Amino acid sequence: MERLADSVALVCALVLAVQDFRTRLISPLVLLVLGVALALAGSAQASWTEIGTCFLINLAFIATQLLLLTLWFSVRQRKFVSIFDTHIGLGDIFFFVAIALAFAPVNFIFFYALGLASTLLVVILLLLLRKTITSIPLAAALAIPLMILCCWRIYQPQLQFHSDAWLSNWIETTYS
Repeated sequence: MERLADSVALVCALVLAVQDFRTRLISPLVLLVLGVALALAGSAQASWTEIGTCFLINLAFIATQLLLLTLWFSVRQRKFVSIFDTHIGLGDIFFFVAIALAFAPVNFIFFYALGLASTLLVVILLLLLRKTITSIPLAAALAIPLMILCCWRIYQPQLQFHSDAWLSNWIETTYS
């Protein structure tokens, strides 16, 4: 069941990336199926209570990020600024909500931070190459590492997104 759910999540992430890169529009149905597939894949590793708790913590993190972005742009422009559709698309936010079902909080923050940093790096490189960038397909950019993780978990089912133990073990072995 876990491999099937990961395969469905992989296909949804691919469809979502293509949609976002081509049209900057994302199908709500694809986002819904992605979220359900990620939750089902996680249910092989964690209880539904644990998935729900992690989801709520991840949502709180996303909400905090959006609130801080709103405050930042509002202070800079000295008036209230709605960041939705001008600075970040609703599809990107709903993508964050869908992937919030996939990870334990530390793994989510790790995925989110590395995904944003790598997206920023690619944008900077494109700007240095004198490419004009009018918008950043953020959901598509984050769907790419999600596809890699889904493929990895299809072939190595012991990889657990709902357990932060692998990250702490890696940090401990790397830096001890």
